Amino acid sequence: MHPSWPGERSAGHSIRRSDSATDIETGIATDIPAEILNNVAETPQRRFATVLRRRWSAALLCLRLYSSTKEFDMPQLLALARDLDRIELIDLPDGSRQVIITDTGPHPDGVVCDGTTVFWTTMGERTSINSAGEAVYADIDGGVHAIDVDGSNRRDIVAPGGTTTGKQLALDSQGNLYWGNREGFSLATARIDGTGLRDLVKRDGSGAERDWIVGVAIDEANGHVYWSQKGSSEGGDGKIFRAGLEIPDGETAEDRGDIELLWDHLPAPIDLELIDGRLFWTDRGAGALPGGNSLNRAAVPPGGQKGETPKLLADGFEEAIGLTVDREGQRAYVADLSGKIWAVPAPEHTDTTTHVVVDLGYPLTGLTHVKEKPASVLRRQP
Repeated sequence: MHPSWPGERSAGHSIRRSDSATDIETGIATDIPAEILNNVAETPQRRFATVLRRRWSAALLCLRLYSSTKEFDMPQLLALARDLDRIELIDLPDGSRQVIITDTGPHPDGVVCDGTTVFWTTMGERTSINSAGEAVYADIDGGVHAIDVDGSNRRDIVAPGGTTTGKQLALDSQGNLYWGNREGFSLATARIDGTGLRDLVKRDGSGAERDWIVGVAIDEANGHVYWSQKGSSEGGDGKIFRAGLEIPDGETAEDRGDIELLWDHLPAPIDLELIDGRLFWTDRGAGALPGGNSLNRAAVPPGGQKGETPKLLADGFEEAIGLTVDREGQRAYVADLSGKIWAVPAPEHTDTTTHVVVDLGYPLTGLTHVKEKPASVLRRQP
């Protein structure tokens, strides 16, 4: 089953895959050569190899962005390869790609780029598998990381162990990062220099997976933060909430009086994006649950009101996770755990064909649209 707009098949619209999608990874190594690592078995040599790996990764990022003979005038996506610990740069619309970071840390999940810096979260190492076959990351070994787009200054914003399980990541115009800390049952924030680390929302964990905070979106204009709680592995009890960007005076992250429940009884909401007063979200719920494996959109309600019934934009994904919306291009992009990145035109777009931009063949998590492209980095110099 392929994703489609509701009613698309009966209307005769086709699902198509971009035949021009190209893997341009060959020709430049994507990691430290195996013969180097295989001969490094003990500390301090192993520690040296880790440093070497990071420097190699930074060099790759710089080389990838500078060496192509292609002009980067087209939109681009950054996609996270969950199990390969790397970030890929996807050109649109043809789906050609470049591996630009090969040392994200274990299991990257959320990513944003402000045009000069790439930020991402890591979930840490897997600790178990739940009854639905979903990986659990219960150890406190997640982090938030960054690298300049010229390949320099790779750094930890929040060092591994500073958060439990880093999920979707958002960035505001004032240099504040926000992320879902799933197994930590919280919505966390910090400055881009790592200062000011704190929880804005903290669940007590008594609801187990129902208290997992995953997706996050920021509404600076109205002073709100939105987040998703995916619900249990059985599905059908996912929720989306809203609260102020600041904890009310006299209250705590554990006990806030301004939290609003906007949508409930959702299959399993994951990543969010807020565009022009409308909230988009992916849902990875599967099986017999209606509305799962989908992309949804709804207008955010006024204060004190529940959200309207969401509009199903596309469904049939293979565990939809990552989401980014290109407002100017009137398209949403969805990444799923099968390794596909899908382009989903808005209902208002003249072309309503949902199609695969690229199929990488391994699980993808976070996705972001590179909205600002400094000419000195993302375009090859004359």
